[in-house]
Amino acid sequence: MGWGSIRLQRRALLWPTLAVAGLTAGSLSAYYLWIAAPTSFAISVLKMPDSQVLWAGVVSQLAFMLIAPVWGWLAERVGVLRWMAGASLILAIATVPMQQVMNSATVTTYWILMIGAAVCVATLSATLTGASAAVAPARYRVTVMALPYAIANAVFGGTTPALKELSGSHATVFSVYMAVLLVVTAATALLARPLDRSGIAG
Repeated sequence: MGWGSIRLQRRALLWPTLAVAGLTAGSLSAYYLWIAAPTSFAISVLKMPDSQVLWAGVVSQLAFMLIAPVWGWLAERVGVLRWMAGASLILAIATVPMQQVMNSATVTTYWILMIGAAVCVATLSATLTGASAAVAPARYRVTVMALPYAIANAVFGGTTPALKELSGSHATVFSVYMAVLLVVTAATALLARPLDRSGIAG
């Protein structure tokens, strides 16, 4: 294989790689925001009882696990990319008001918000792998999926709990930032096109 062919392959793989990163950025940020970050935020900032926060987390995780297969089944019938676009846009619109409720939540509203958020986030978590696989050429799927997923997870998802804690009086700015990441995921899903499963010819 000549250098010209290698350059063409790299160029052809650039869009799928960026697409996986775009799909991952909003999806995992939303997961960290609503599944990972609330526990420490509720205890340290909202000063809620540890037991209430713990049980709210357990119940919301159960709701997440129960509803995820249902969302996956529906996404298969709608189309995973179309589903991710719609789910990301809805969650982007809901993020700012949901965060406003979270920032002044009582125990009751915290429970309701955690369960509702888990159900919403599951719409993305249940379909992220399928959507990424749809845009990644089969021959290069490990590289095209794993590398951008890991980078986007570290840069956007992994930093979400810390940014949430540091946002302080700038909570609205943080909420808008999260909404923008979800819009990026929605735009990526709308623009992405499923590739030929046979991959890129060598």
